[in-house]
Amino acid sequence: MKNKIGIAIIALLFCASTAAAATGYMYDQKRNDDKPKENENKNLVTYEYYLDDVKQDTMPQKEDIIDEFGNPTGSQKYMFSRFNCTNNISGTFDEDNWNFIPNDETKESVCSLYFVNSQYNVTVDARGGIVTTDNPSVVQRGADVQFKITPDEGYEFKGTEIVCSNNKTASWDESTNTLSVNGVTENMACTISFEIKELRVDITVKNGTGNTTENTTYGGSISAIVEPKDEYENPTISCTNNQEAQFKDNKLIIDKLTDNTTCTVTFKKVTPNSYKLSLTDIPEEVTVTSGSNEMSVVSGGTITFSLKPNEGYDVNVDCGSIKESSKDQKEDGSVTYNFLSVKQDINCKVTATQKPVEPASSSTTESTDTNN
Repeated sequence: MKNKIGIAIIALLFCASTAAAATGYMYDQKRNDDKPKENENKNLVTYEYYLDDVKQDTMPQKEDIIDEFGNPTGSQKYMFSRFNCTNNISGTFDEDNWNFIPNDETKESVCSLYFVNSQYNVTVDARGGIVTTDNPSVVQRGADVQFKITPDEGYEFKGTEIVCSNNKTASWDESTNTLSVNGVTENMACTISFEIKELRVDITVKNGTGNTTENTTYGGSISAIVEPKDEYENPTISCTNNQEAQFKDNKLIIDKLTDNTTCTVTFKKVTPNSYKLSLTDIPEEVTVTSGSNEMSVVSGGTITFSLKPNEGYDVNVDCGSIKESSKDQKEDGSVTYNFLSVKQDINCKVTATQKPVEPASSSTTESTDTNN
């Protein structure tokens, strides 16, 4: 009897545990049905970051620019520029909290966030010129910037000598000596080159000859032959652009040319004066081969004569304080003297000196003694 009662109790306990297990399963199943599916609300958007189009490992942070004294300037170092998301995702960038808010986080998407620097460094190197010290070195993004440059004395910009990094273009305004760069969007360096000026002088001669054009660089000198007509001399010279010129030995001379200029040389008509050149004390060892002992010339004219010494002699001419304009030694031993722009009487003393006799060589003397 006791065994039957025990078996009944065991059977009741089994049924109760089975019913409880079934009830628990149904409850858990209901809970799982009510729970959201895994990953349903997970953020599926991933990000890439770029600074001035260069990919970065992390997003550039909101950062204040510090001045040279270590104080915040109130300007941000970086600026958000734009974004590009795949799978047609759009969104907005919250600059206050410095984060991107997509309009849908349940779609897989790659969002590229682009940032830019708010300021850039710009440097200028002037070759043949000086960059003034008050020029800017830091420029706001997208701003236009101008640099004042003073070319060295006598130098100028020829039109093509500007080179900037990353093929950036710049322009030169000669009227204000200003180099301009528009729309700065990166760090950059520019070099501008100036070259020494090429200058010219146009010469016009009135009542004479010598019309010509001379060329030189800034600071160079020019010398051009200009000669009056007969009965003309004492020129007046007028040059443009404050250039100064002088007339000497039938030449127009400018010592330092600093600008293009036109010079007009005007000879005045004068009552002709006649001057004489005399050759005195001509020794018998010297022959006058051209010209004569006495020669006359109208004021400003030229006198030329030639002297030939005998073999074994040298000839010399002493005209006191007056020096010949040129002297030409010929192969036959004769010498031609030229006196240009004669404006006074000239007296020249002619002398001859015997050339030293070279002593006979010792070999010749020994040969003679042996023969004797």
